[in-house]
Amino acid sequence: MEINKIKVALTTALFSLSLTGCFTSKPDIAGIWIPEHTPKSEFFYTYYEISKADAQGNYPIKKFNYQIQNMNPYNPAKLPKLNGTTSGVLTFVKDDTYCYESSLATDCFVYSDGKLRKADTQKVFLMTSKNPPEIPVIR
Repeated sequence: MEINKIKVALTTALFSLSLTGCFTSKPDIAGIWIPEHTPKSEFFYTYYEISKADAQGNYPIKKFNYQIQNMNPYNPAKLPKLNGTTSGVLTFVKDDTYCYESSLATDCFVYSDGKLRKADTQKVFLMTSKNPPEIPVIR
């Protein structure tokens, strides 16, 4: 009788621990993240490459910025044109929020429903399997 009580208690404890692990784990956000929408008025297209998390749970991130629309009709550029890249490390802050510091500012993202939302602009990013992704060009 005592052994059965111990088995039940042990099983209940293991089950509750496994459920706790499911609800407190951070989502894996590694991948290529592209904008959900690109308005015709946009001159630049930005996407993010987030690498696998390191041992501390931080994600190396690289931001790619492309010019997708000619700004000078008299001297057109070959598009899409890579304008620059920046890199940093995404750190988990709280409540599915990740932030990284670049040279000029701090960018934060909130992960929910399989999407990343940039905190300051409310821009939404979706994960894609293409690397590099298809860059739209607005003519």
